[in-house]
Amino acid sequence: MNTNRRSFIKSLGGLGILAGTGLTTFAQPAPPKPVSESSWNLTMSLYSFRNLDFEKAVEWTSGLGIKFCESFAWQKISANDDEKVDAWKSTNAKKRIKSVLDNCGVKMVQCYIGSFAKDKDGNRPIFEWAKELGVETFVSEPPFESLDMLESLCDEYSVNIALHNHRKGTSIYWSPEIVLEQIKSRSKRLGACPDTGHWARTGLDLAESLKVLQGRIFCLHVKDIVEPGNPATKELPWGDGKTDLVSIFREIARQKTAMNFGIEYENFGSDTRPDIKRSIAYFNDVALKIKG
Repeated sequence: MNTNRRSFIKSLGGLGILAGTGLTTFAQPAPPKPVSESSWNLTMSLYSFRNLDFEKAVEWTSGLGIKFCESFAWQKISANDDEKVDAWKSTNAKKRIKSVLDNCGVKMVQCYIGSFAKDKDGNRPIFEWAKELGVETFVSEPPFESLDMLESLCDEYSVNIALHNHRKGTSIYWSPEIVLEQIKSRSKRLGACPDTGHWARTGLDLAESLKVLQGRIFCLHVKDIVEPGNPATKELPWGDGKTDLVSIFREIARQKTAMNFGIEYENFGSDTRPDIKRSIAYFNDVALKIKG
């Protein structure tokens, strides 16, 4: 009878040792934790500054008083050349990225990656890059069929993957139930990075959607939008739109979990800092009081 590692371990009933054989099962990796185990953190999605290079975007992040960021793979590192964040094998690129982060006092806890390689060896440089730079989590939307391979790499390198969603019709992970179905029997290093703005655009209830993924939410992209249920609606600073942001913070507080709350703007102008400052103020004045 053919059996794979996952089904073999399940057949042991969680006992850890196969009775009468002396065979010990592999331990499940501990669930990943945000950079601070006991706090809520703001994380700047550098995609909000996508018209800038990585160096300038991190400088702006630091200037806003935010200490954690989520990079994106195709951003140029500097305006001076074309080398990008996703130069996974480049020792020079990694040194430049680390220097920018250290100089600005910002930690790159996450990286959005558009696509992984099709084979395990092709992905090793990506995971080695993450380990070297201290990146905890890749945020991505990989095809279902690649999850077995990626799961094994997550466990091997102790790096997480958070499945991300865009709105219905543009993302295979548009609903929390779909995400849960893909991760529920997998390593705890596979989880979710819900985008609450895209959930709202799709017309989903935000608190109920977060409940579906309880225990597997690694980070969030939080947006406030003009008109929930409208796929084309625009974004506003936190607290200025009609998204039920309070329900998000209350639900995460109920789940009693640390969380990286990502600020990400997709449709604003060349300088989003004034809007981001208003979102920071909302977080400090509303969200942290809900946390208590």
